[in-house]
Amino acid sequence: MQPSDFAAPINAFAEGTRFAFLEGARTLHHGTHPVTKHRVAAGGLVQRTGDPIDVVAVKTFSPAQEWEFKVEVQNLKKMGRVASPHANIQYCFSAIQIGAVGHLIFQAAECNLSQILHWREDQFANAFGNRIKQHLRPSYLLWEARDIRDALQWLHSGFSARNSLDRYRCYHLDFKPDNILVFAPGHSDQEDDIWIWKIADFGRSVIENTSGDWASPAPNGSSAVGRSARRLRTGVYQAPEVESHEHDIGTAADIWSFGCVLLEILVFAHGGPDAVKELEKARNNVRNKPHFYDASFQFREDVKEWLDNLRLHDEGLQELWSQVRGILRRDPRDRPGTQELEQSLYITWSKVKTGQNELIFPPRPETPSTLGPFIPESNPGPIAIHIKEYPQEIEQSAHELLQKRPSDCRVSTTGDCAIFQVNSKQSSTAYRAIPKWTESSDKESCCSLAEEDGLRDYKVKHIAAEGIFCVALICHVKDWTKMRLLLHDRSSLNCDDGSPPVDLSISTRGDCIVHFEDKLRVFHQNLSQEALLFPGKLKKAFFSRNGKWIYIWSRSRLPHGSAVDRWTVFEVVSDGSRLAMHCRAPFVPSRVAGTSRDLLVPLGDFSDEGILRPLFLTIDRHGNARVLVVEGQRLFSIRVLDEFHGYVGGAATPNGRSILLIHQSQRSRTPSLHVFDLDPAQIQSSERSRDLIMNYYEPQGSYLDGYLIDAGFSLCSEDSGVYAHFAVQRGNDVFLKRVCIGERSSALASSAFILRLVEAFLSIPFSFGGFLPHATISLPLQPSMVS
Repeated sequence: MQPSDFAAPINAFAEGTRFAFLEGARTLHHGTHPVTKHRVAAGGLVQRTGDPIDVVAVKTFSPAQEWEFKVEVQNLKKMGRVASPHANIQYCFSAIQIGAVGHLIFQAAECNLSQILHWREDQFANAFGNRIKQHLRPSYLLWEARDIRDALQWLHSGFSARNSLDRYRCYHLDFKPDNILVFAPGHSDQEDDIWIWKIADFGRSVIENTSGDWASPAPNGSSAVGRSARRLRTGVYQAPEVESHEHDIGTAADIWSFGCVLLEILVFAHGGPDAVKELEKARNNVRNKPHFYDASFQFREDVKEWLDNLRLHDEGLQELWSQVRGILRRDPRDRPGTQELEQSLYITWSKVKTGQNELIFPPRPETPSTLGPFIPESNPGPIAIHIKEYPQEIEQSAHELLQKRPSDCRVSTTGDCAIFQVNSKQSSTAYRAIPKWTESSDKESCCSLAEEDGLRDYKVKHIAAEGIFCVALICHVKDWTKMRLLLHDRSSLNCDDGSPPVDLSISTRGDCIVHFEDKLRVFHQNLSQEALLFPGKLKKAFFSRNGKWIYIWSRSRLPHGSAVDRWTVFEVVSDGSRLAMHCRAPFVPSRVAGTSRDLLVPLGDFSDEGILRPLFLTIDRHGNARVLVVEGQRLFSIRVLDEFHGYVGGAATPNGRSILLIHQSQRSRTPSLHVFDLDPAQIQSSERSRDLIMNYYEPQGSYLDGYLIDAGFSLCSEDSGVYAHFAVQRGNDVFLKRVCIGERSSALASSAFILRLVEAFLSIPFSFGGFLPHATISLPLQPSMVS
């Protein structure tokens, strides 16, 4: 049979007529109108060109849905007469009625966007699902979102009919992820394309003829669409005017729906399918309908707060969130049109592509044998730490401490202090908490850092904790250049600046650093302050363990397009900070696209004894790793030959010999721990690349369900054992946890030398993937390497 050109009537067949389909139909959609996927028998269905059609999707209408069938057929007839089809619109092959049952036949898609955002992998073809999982990055999502915007503009601005003077404008009016179909790329697509998205399902659409007497629509594209649109149901993605009837329904209704879809794409790009599920939970709370607007038809404040608490670090995703807020406005006249969104979405896509743009489903790490040779030491020395098979846990509810629901927190290395960020519709503030790890603790458990009434117009931007100190950076809600630091003693400091802050740090001595892209502002305990300048754009900065040094990593772009990494060490002294040493090295592009985050892991503290020692490790998102080594007053950068992909955080043992890195194979999975031993024989005062990895361990085990990535994971040593402090989230509550993960060997208990080694603390600023069940960490002792 030949497909209809949709200018002819519906192809009608007698009841009992069978399609030329092979056995083995697969259901694609179980909704009001079921959609099934069929393989076509040879010659059973051909295109106008005579080419055979092998696989189709069939949308079925029951006899009771005859009116809906005819409405959609009429719309598809108009779409089928288009003179120049749009590549991101799904068109219909044929409309067939067998008895009283209607059927629409389309090109078969692999899935819809909703299945991607929720990652229903069992509903994909294996080859297609594996390809998406292997290559998917945020920039791929934004590229297709741009194409969908272009398709919406094509519908809204009007399209010409073939061999006719008629011109039509389409209001989709049911725009949602389920109606954005995802297809495998065709032969004409670029090699790096992994898919193509198309707008589908025009059953609720209004398509009006704008030629002749119809050529002057009402403002905002409402025109005659109003009467038909009043029959619309108020779905999750529908615009508020569909329910409120405050405004005419026009193209701006599709723009609202597009903004809702962009919001879910943003959440998926940031946190994968798990984040999309969390967004759904936030929308489906008991107080509200699942819509994106509230009872007053405004964009919901609780959804805004949930998005604000995601802590989007990527500049492109931050830009996208700003655009979504500009789209989801109550008054349709305040929403941008598709034309206005063209340039802004292009800029957003460019920033996402050149930003972190990590794989949304990172691969498992390479095996130890490919990371470097395993070389056992001839004299490894006694075991310093025994890891317990069943760690002892103590946890404390943040809600019990605060009587509020926190949105973010940080825990100090020693577990002596924590800081919480609490957001509400009326305010945003920070609370300092002293965890009660023992029942006998009589310390004040919690207090707000914001006591002044004048701070009510500020919102918490960043928080930090270390030792017994904590700090919060707050920005004015109407002017982000107005900033203040809230200190642990409830005092505050003005830190207004013309640049947006990107991070915050505090040392064990109580000194603070506010991070900006082109400088650091240091606020000392004696209330003096200063700015530290460095070349290029800031990658990372950290205090040393003892708080006496600041380690800075930046990157500069050179005129001819290459880049150079720079590392700088400042000494923190009573009257300010002074430059101690610095070095630089060319940036080496990765052979493959990277999946790591930018990391700076402190390894040791600087001393002026002239001893050769590693100070810190840096890993960029391309997998390049360098160890920064000091000898006397000279700083050297040694490139590690291995590539480090998929790492999101880390720390080192007190002597700087063993490095613990956190690997996240997928955003939806708990991270895992990898342990690397540095070879002291390879740590030399030389700039050349070296194979610094001597031993590699990959302990099995994972139990940090709900672990808060940004809250950090830290280790400290006490007489009774080695303790970890971190935070997890269960439901709407955050729990501080103190876990005794190991104990020191009895052979070392009387050694003052080893006590110096294990009593230092570690700070892990990102996520940590698991404990070491029934395993040991061997810390070979080299006097020249011990700090």
